[in-house]
Amino acid sequence: MQCIYPAIQENVAFLAMRVLILWLLQTLCVPFTVSQVSVHVEGDVQAVLYSDVILRCRVETKEHVTQLTWQKKKTPNNEDFLTYSKGEEPVYLTPFAQERVKFQGEGDQSGNILIRNVTLNDEGIYLCSFSTHPTGTREKEIKLTVQVYPEILVVPSMNPVTVGDSPQMMGYCIAIAAKPAANIKWFIEGFSYNSDKNTTRHENLTVTTVSYLIIQPSLELYGHNVTCVITQENVQRQQERMFNIRNIHYAPLNVNIRVIPSEEQMLQFSCEYDSNPPASKFTWRWNSNSESGSQYISENSNQLTIPNDNVSSGLCVCEVENPVGSKSGSIYIYTKKAIPNNNMEKEKRGTISSDSDSSGYKNKSHSKSYSSKGQKTVRSSKGKSPIKNRCKACDKRPLEGKRLCPECLSEAAGTSNPSSDIMQFIKQAVSRGIKEAGTRTKRPRFSDPLDYSQDYSSNESMDMESYQEKLFSSEEESQAPPDFLEPAQVDHLISKV
Repeated sequence: MQCIYPAIQENVAFLAMRVLILWLLQTLCVPFTVSQVSVHVEGDVQAVLYSDVILRCRVETKEHVTQLTWQKKKTPNNEDFLTYSKGEEPVYLTPFAQERVKFQGEGDQSGNILIRNVTLNDEGIYLCSFSTHPTGTREKEIKLTVQVYPEILVVPSMNPVTVGDSPQMMGYCIAIAAKPAANIKWFIEGFSYNSDKNTTRHENLTVTTVSYLIIQPSLELYGHNVTCVITQENVQRQQERMFNIRNIHYAPLNVNIRVIPSEEQMLQFSCEYDSNPPASKFTWRWNSNSESGSQYISENSNQLTIPNDNVSSGLCVCEVENPVGSKSGSIYIYTKKAIPNNNMEKEKRGTISSDSDSSGYKNKSHSKSYSSKGQKTVRSSKGKSPIKNRCKACDKRPLEGKRLCPECLSEAAGTSNPSSDIMQFIKQAVSRGIKEAGTRTKRPRFSDPLDYSQDYSSNESMDMESYQEKLFSSEEESQAPPDFLEPAQVDHLISKV
């Protein structure tokens, strides 16, 4: 008995081993018969509101495709809106599909659809399902996102601000009903700024964003362009809007007076300026050189027209005023007196005369003439004999820095006291020269103020070259007086004598 049991145990182990080997051989030799069905979709899709969008779906399989079904994922049950079987027309199951969906598949393995005029209600998850035999149904999801471009408005502030104020709101930019929410930035070259923002979310998932531009008013900022830049996340589009800053107020600047050509008897001026707001008041003033002084002209306009005969030399001033401040501009007007007619009867040549002054003193008349050789002699009204020229009147030594000696100056003034009366005589002589200046067309350079009374415009029979040689032989060379002498010029000529 003891010999039988080991033999039986050995046979059982051998048989078990053979069964395991046979099973493994059978398993490895049987061909794999599981069917393969693969559905492919485009993935997440983005569409702009009111545009058309295509949802792409296809299947890869060797099995027989029995039906394609499109669904929209909803709660609690999904909604079928289109089915298609090979060899048949697609079936549109809902008003949405009937009105705005079109089947674009080719054969039984392509199931693309087109959705026209996408709305916000079309946003969601769509299911593309293929039914095959013998595997059954395979499906994939497509997420459709609808983007909304916002309506953009830029509104410059109409509230007036003044140069130098603290930072003020200059305008705002609105992005209305955007999806996703808009990001607003400002671009204003050369200026620093701050901005405030607020947002409003709507039931249809759109968002309205408002951004306020805050900047300190300055004169340089007035008239500057500001750009509002709008972007959206995952949207390949940027929108820009621009406005011009005009609400900065400042006082008048750059006030200038321009003379406008007008009729012969009228003088017209235009007061030009820069201010914001425009000037509300104009004040014209004429600061003449006459004793009347300043004259106010009541004409509240930026233009002034006055007759020529009412104008004397002086300063024309225009003051411009607006609610912020005021500023003046001016122009000096020089009026030249009419030149007398040369054909008018002239006074006796070479004679200087004057009425009595306030003290009752009467200047004696003198005359100057030239010999045929050009030698200048001086004769008094008392009939004195000629005096040879050295001090320009005699042989005596002249005063230092002067052209006449003390005696000649005293004789010319008609008094024995040159220090008291000579200046009065010179002033009268220069005054006479001023009156005759308008009748002269050509004048040599003078070395003696008394010669202003001499008229050199006629052709006298004398040796002018010899006269000029003597006349300019002085060490100090004088200047020719102008055709019109102002009071300041008279004083200058007196100081030269």
